Amino acid sequence: NLQISKILLHMSKNLREDADFIRKKGEKEFGKLLRKERENKNQRWLVLDREKLFRLHPALQKRVLREGIRRIKGNLKEIGSDHLDSVLDLDGKRGTKQLSLPGNLVIQKQYEDFLIKRGESKNIPFARYLVIPGKTDLSQLSLTLETRLISVKPHSFLASSFMDLKEKVVLNEVSGFPEEEVFFDFDKLKPPLFLRNRKKGDRFCPLGMKGSKKIKDFFIDLKIPVEKRGKIPLLVNRGKVVWIVGHRIDERFKVDNNTAKILTIKILKHFQD
Repeated sequence: NLQISKILLHMSKNLREDADFIRKKGEKEFGKLLRKERENKNQRWLVLDREKLFRLHPALQKRVLREGIRRIKGNLKEIGSDHLDSVLDLDGKRGTKQLSLPGNLVIQKQYEDFLIKRGESKNIPFARYLVIPGKTDLSQLSLTLETRLISVKPHSFLASSFMDLKEKVVLNEVSGFPEEEVFFDFDKLKPPLFLRNRKKGDRFCPLGMKGSKKIKDFFIDLKIPVEKRGKIPLLVNRGKVVWIVGHRIDERFKVDNNTAKILTIKILKHFQD
């Protein structure tokens, strides 16, 4: 009836106000407990005062942890109350203890602190020759690439279509970033081509830029999280990086006005995030 509806509406309003109060109070307490917060090229982390945290009411303890996790992870997806309980349970254990949470998050109980950070990147090792023409599967990354070779004699009936495609590629009217389909001057390559993990010191010449760049720095510029970098395949030819798959090709292998044969590579199935 109408009276019950009014009571429920009033209760709902009170609950929202209480939740908002606890949230704001938690954010305020987080500011008091935050000892350090750092972000560098490879890692982001923060440190909370453990002793002060456990002086708070249990509801506020969880609010403070949520805020810390949100700052490092970027969101609270897959983080439930049971995860927060597990973090708080670390306090009863002696010495330094560590807990892994969804989203490659690590919580470490130290002597006086709680450290919240991203876990170390775990590369998925892979190495595979690129099939030309045809399909190449990298099952470790749930990735499928399809390649085609387009080569047309000057006066054949396909010549005009080939020239139209080449003109669009040269003018950069076909591919965008991230690249779903890329085009190379096949005569500038020396098969076989190889898909592999990034290695320390890898460099390439990004399309549209002069000079070479460390791939590590390229990832930093694109703000690609550290934990995702090891999962991004590189297409390599004779030791040179031809393509950072899904991101950028190398300037040295692009299609130009002198191109006679085009290699196209299309992403049919995306690799894991």
